[in-house]
Parts: sequence; structure tokens; C-alpha cells
Amino acid sequence: MVDTVAEGEAQRYFDHAITLRDTILFLRYNRNLGVEPDQVPAKGLDLLRCESLNSLDSAACGRVLQKNYSLLVSMAPLSNEIRPVTSCCPPHFGPAVPEVNSVWFKLFIYDQVKSGPPSLLLVKGTRLRWLPKIFEDYERLMITTWGHDPGIVPVSNVLLALNDALSHSAVLVQAHGVHTEGDVVYVPFPLDCKYGEPFSEDNMEAHSAIQQLSKCLDLEHTCGFISMLKPSVSKQASNARRRTISANFGMPPPAMSDPRSLSPLIVINDMDSSQDSASDEQNEEDGVDPISCSSVDDMVMVGKDKKKENEEERSADKWLPLDLCYGLPLFDGDLSKQVYQKISSKGLCHDDR
Repeated sequence: MVDTVAEGEAQRYFDHAITLRDTILFLRYNRNLGVEPDQVPAKGLDLLRCESLNSLDSAACGRVLQKNYSLLVSMAPLSNEIRPVTSCCPPHFGPAVPEVNSVWFKLFIYDQVKSGPPSLLLVKGTRLRWLPKIFEDYERLMITTWGHDPGIVPVSNVLLALNDALSHSAVLVQAHGVHTEGDVVYVPFPLDCKYGEPFSEDNMEAHSAIQQLSKCLDLEHTCGFISMLKPSVSKQASNARRRTISANFGMPPPAMSDPRSLSPLIVINDMDSSQDSASDEQNEEDGVDPISCSSVDDMVMVGKDKKKENEEERSADKWLPLDLCYGLPLFDGDLSKQVYQKISSKGLCHDDR
């Protein structure tokens, strides 16, 4: 028996095993996945290694798959070293060509939506003496060597890691986080959002880049997920970091050294009743009408609310498409559940789809 609480790699493998179990149960016992909707359970399920199938020639592999299976589902994401099975019959939920798992596909989707994180593809043998200028505002970079999974590296030792990797492979370097690792959100597809709906962080499907990808790649008839990256951090987190740095060097934080950095809304919200009454008494002594002061406060509040609305409208620009993967993810239980529930609700296994 394995305890439900583990550490490190053991916990990660345990979580993946639980996700795989739940995925198998869904694929075997879901009514909507069979050729006949009322058939329970659906047809049997086999776990196949792509490497085993690649030992066969394409014609023999096609005959084996068509004879024994009615549906193929790839796990996601797949490494570029793995040559996935590409098949039209039986239908395949996964990458249509092996190049989908390469860095070229990332660059392709960035070109299609005209958006993406700052990226630089370096050929094998390149030697860097300093960090390229496009990454100077970032503290975390994502490094992807050819045929391997990406890793996030701090800029403090990125040159050493890059030059070592470039000695044996081409490398894709991408900005990931301004001060720490960027925020990554996974958006499962097929999408539920219709074109034209307003964007919010709770409705990430409405992002213009995701809508554009859905149209140019026809994400309605397959499954997978889109990774969205937010490399910037909130202003509060940035100020907290500055305060920490200032404290370490014995300097006053920006909010103390520059009064303009204080937000009027924060001051208003921090006032208690005693401060309000004291302000009213002071206004009466100075001959100032308290009503006029209240109207000024109201204008400040309205101004802040309007500014907040404008910030929400611009929040979509902070999110960038990072990657797109076809298939069922096993690294995240919640994401996997969302994807296979969409397979069922959208009827992807029905003949009319």
C-alpha cells in the first residue's frame, strides 16, 4: 500500500498513477465512447507503447491497428523523441504528425496568432557571452533542448546551462517570469466558449489567441489543452519584492520614500470611524464643508473603479499562448478530467463528428 501523502518524485508518480487509473475507468465505462451509446462497458482497452509500434513498418502498423481497435488516444504531452502513431483509420485523438511535438510547432502557433512569449531558437554549436537583450527584463527563462522536456532556469546561471546544452543540441530559449516563474493556466479543448464573449481570467477560453487557434487548427473535433503563460507579476507582488530588497540593503521602501506611490483608495479604505470624525472636526475648524470632501472621495472611488475596468480590459494582453498539446494529459488529474469530460459532452466519438 502506498500512502496518499508522499514527497518529491514518489508523490509525482503516485499522482500520475491515480490519474491514469481514473482515465482508464472513464475510457472503459463511459456510454458516450462506444459505437453504440447504450453499450456498457464500451470495448476493451489496451495500453500500447509508441516505441513498440514504431518497430513495425507503416503498412503493418496500420493493419494491426485497424483490425484490433476502433479508437486511438495519445497521452499528452509527448516528447519530440517519441514518434506518435498517426492514423486516420481508426480515428486518432492525438498529434496528426510527429512535428506537432517539436519546438517548430510552438513557433508555428505563435506566428498564427501573432502572439507569444519572447523566444529565441539557437542552433547547435552557438556560444553566448552575454544574455540576449530580449530577455533582460526576466528572471526566469524556459530552456528546451531538442528532444527533451523544457526546464525553467534562473538567469543567474543561464549562460552556463545554455552553453552546455548548445554543445550537443539546438535550444529554444523563452521568457517565462519577470521576478519568479510565470503563471501557467491550462485551457482544455474542445472549447465551450463562443466567439465574441468577453474575456476574464475565469473565462480564459474567450482569449483572442485561443479563439484564433480554435479556428485555424479546428480544435472542435479533437482533444487536448492549450498552455497560457502570464510572465508578469502583480504590482503588489512587485512592490513586496522591492520592499524586501530595500530591507536587505537598509534602504526605505518605495512607499515611504515616495508619497506618490500611495494609492488614494487604500488610504480611504484604511480609515476607521475615529479618523473620519477627527477629519470632520478638523474640516469644521478650517471652514471646509465635509460634504464637499465626501464628494471628492466619491470621485476618487469612481476614478479607481473606472481604472479597474480598464485594467480588466487590458488583462488579456498579459496572457500569452505558450504551447498546445493533443491528447489526454496524465500529469494533472483535474486537467485530465476536464479533457475527457469534454470528449464525452461534445460527442467526439460519435460517427457524425
